[in-house]
Amino acid sequence: MIQKKYIEKLDRPVILAHFVTGTQVALNLALNYPDRIGRVIIIGGSPYRFYPSQKKDGTWSDWENEKKYTPEQRGRLVETFWAPKWFKTVTKKTWDSNMWTPGDYCLDSTAGKDLFDASAAVPLQVMIRYLIEWMAYDVTGKYNALKVPTLVIMPDFYGILLTSDSLTKQAVVNPSKIYLKYFHQEPWIEAKKVSGNPMLTLVTIPNTRLFTWYDNPGATDQAIFNFLGE
Repeated sequence: MIQKKYIEKLDRPVILAHFVTGTQVALNLALNYPDRIGRVIIIGGSPYRFYPSQKKDGTWSDWENEKKYTPEQRGRLVETFWAPKWFKTVTKKTWDSNMWTPGDYCLDSTAGKDLFDASAAVPLQVMIRYLIEWMAYDVTGKYNALKVPTLVIMPDFYGILLTSDSLTKQAVVNPSKIYLKYFHQEPWIEAKKVSGNPMLTLVTIPNTRLFTWYDNPGATDQAIFNFLGE
């Protein structure tokens, strides 16, 4: 239960969240307190950790086919593999080199590096805790229960997500950046398609990376104004 001191003078506030943990918090607030939250806006977020399926060669890199886990299985996967076998021994250097890159954050290389450095400055133990929670979290069965108008602003990952096929010269997903599509785009598209919930609105902002308001502030602001004006 939300204590009175935290909601005093707040009349159905608009919650704005960004990236991974912020998305979880915002969705949980909307789901748990639909009568106290006015609207939710998520920018560059990820509703849950998408797990690719296993290919015939044994590698877990079949991104086009999601490996489905129940909430209980997600929890066990974190408790038996991620936490004790990887996160427990990971070094800061390994952590930084396996995270989202400066180019994922922003089109501008200088701004992207500044954002990356700000994230990397957070103590490793805190970042591990956040990522473990994200990996164990599952909201997929709750989209129909969403009663708070929710705007999801998705980046198009301009210039980084797509590459040119060497043979056909057609645009294809860049293999080294495919995680961006399946963390920050596809789960939202699937959620809207499966649930059909009118409370969930998706908008893709052109020429952007995860920090859409850095790359295209005009279109980002307009999407928010349109949503709040409905």
